[in-house]
Amino acid sequence: MASETSAPAFDLKLHIRRIRAELEARGIWIDDELDDAMMEMMRLGREASEGGRTPLTDTGYKEAAVRLHRLVKVREDGSFVPQIANYAFPALITKVEEINKSLRRRTVFAPGLYKLVDLANRKARSEQEFRTYLREIEWHLKMT
Repeated sequence: MASETSAPAFDLKLHIRRIRAELEARGIWIDDELDDAMMEMMRLGREASEGGRTPLTDTGYKEAAVRLHRLVKVREDGSFVPQIANYAFPALITKVEEINKSLRRRTVFAPGLYKLVDLANRKARSEQEFRTYLREIEWHLKMT
């Protein structure tokens, strides 16, 4: 009877959602680099499925998974230092350099700090909004 039932099909979207949920549960902020690695896994997995192969046995998918694993490992080990790369507001360049210098001196980063730096880099549309992110990052650095 067990031989009559087939193995359930590999659900790629569910697999990627589970990876994302696991990372968030472990307190790892999914920045652009991690998101790109997961999207690459999704693309390669989809290509493998369309080619009639299982994503878990496809070499491209495996390589993308290894890349994601390395990125996660670096973040878990604490050797990934978040940096503010938003230089759109010339009046705040010295403040950004000062915060980046203090970030490089740290060895432990709370997940909230990763999120704030990522938001400052990607979401700040105005100088006032960017200043708010910088103040929150400074406060976060003082509290941890």
